[in-house]
Amino acid sequence: MNKKLNIWLIEEGEALPVGENARLMRTGLLARFLAEQGHTVTWWTSGFLHGEKKYFVDEYKEIAINQQETLALLYSPVIYKKNVSLKRILYHRLLALQMKRKWRESQAPDIIVCSYPTVQFAQVAIQYGKNHKIPVILDVRDLWPDIFERVFPKKLQKIASIILLPLKWQTARVFKNATAVTGVVPDCVRWGLNYAKRKKTDLDRCLYIGCKKETISDIAWKENVQFWSRQGVTADTWNISFIGTLSSNSLDLSTVIQAVLRLAEKYPDIRLIVCGAGDGMEAYKREAQRSKHIVFPGWMGKDQMQSLMKLSKCGVYCYKNTLDFTNAFGNKIIQYMSEGLPVLSSLQGFSKEYITRYHMGTVYREGDVVDCATQIEMLYGNETERTEMAKQSLLRFETDFETEIVNQKFESYIYDVLASKKMTSKRNENS
Repeated sequence: MNKKLNIWLIEEGEALPVGENARLMRTGLLARFLAEQGHTVTWWTSGFLHGEKKYFVDEYKEIAINQQETLALLYSPVIYKKNVSLKRILYHRLLALQMKRKWRESQAPDIIVCSYPTVQFAQVAIQYGKNHKIPVILDVRDLWPDIFERVFPKKLQKIASIILLPLKWQTARVFKNATAVTGVVPDCVRWGLNYAKRKKTDLDRCLYIGCKKETISDIAWKENVQFWSRQGVTADTWNISFIGTLSSNSLDLSTVIQAVLRLAEKYPDIRLIVCGAGDGMEAYKREAQRSKHIVFPGWMGKDQMQSLMKLSKCGVYCYKNTLDFTNAFGNKIIQYMSEGLPVLSSLQGFSKEYITRYHMGTVYREGDVVDCATQIEMLYGNETERTEMAKQSLLRFETDFETEIVNQKFESYIYDVLASKKMTSKRNENS
């Protein structure tokens, strides 16, 4: 039987396991799972709430979630309002420096799993691992700093690449010195190894984002069926769900809106339900032309989203094919799968490959209204095909993305990295 471990997880930006109705994500779910298996887990993060741009606590604080799991909340006197800004870089630097100081007072762990980004946290983790001969896994979530080039106009992107060189050098250094690289999609692993300038080994693995299948009580279901009925959405309408942040520059939602408007006269029961809020909401509403076929209910709670997906025929995952999204396979697509919804995607990378391979949805060409309408009409007009896709969607969720499955794989992965590190150390001692 494998021994129980002292594990440090590093991730900043996810929802914290505090307060009511906290919706845990990758690190939060992994921390809870590892603690339930008897490991001692410390999750190093920030007390700053990324979405609300305010602190949960105004100082460094450790919170015991249970006997096995501790939340170490770091604090920076500098905070940021814009997600892409110099203040945010300074904020991360100050958090990393505080974490480094706190680690001097802490008992060393058996292993460190550090989410990437940020490079500041990764630098501290890599140096600590080197000093204490502790393996460090870098878990790639975003392609940082490469994605920053997208913020600049195309004419200035070559200049931006030069400006970002120091950050790229730092990135290359941390990946070169990491014990192993994992990531939420295969492309994340390849990207990290490219920076490390080495070939993939057995310890470099893709570990998907896990998602817990939610339930809804009978009472909540009845209440929300009535809520959706008031929105013009019922079991008799043909409902397409979009759930996400209504960004003005990352979504291809306009294409889907225009496709639905195009189909509405032919199929009067069709509905596109756009759940969420963001800086693009008003522009999307204007595009929808006050059509009853396109509903904007705002930001929805868990039961509202759950009931909507149960009333829906497919879920939309419509992002632009930029560097940071082409190979994405995020929480929302997995959420659709957990309810057995076929997925309508615009992405041409990993999600297209996965959807096509397992026949669990369809893909349209980004920006092509006619093609998008054609794909929706294919789902609308062929219920046998749509139902088969729905079955495959749920099956793939249960096989690859259910939280328990993903976390079991992650725990096994941690043991494999430790075992490999010990074997390497023994060989070095005997040589």
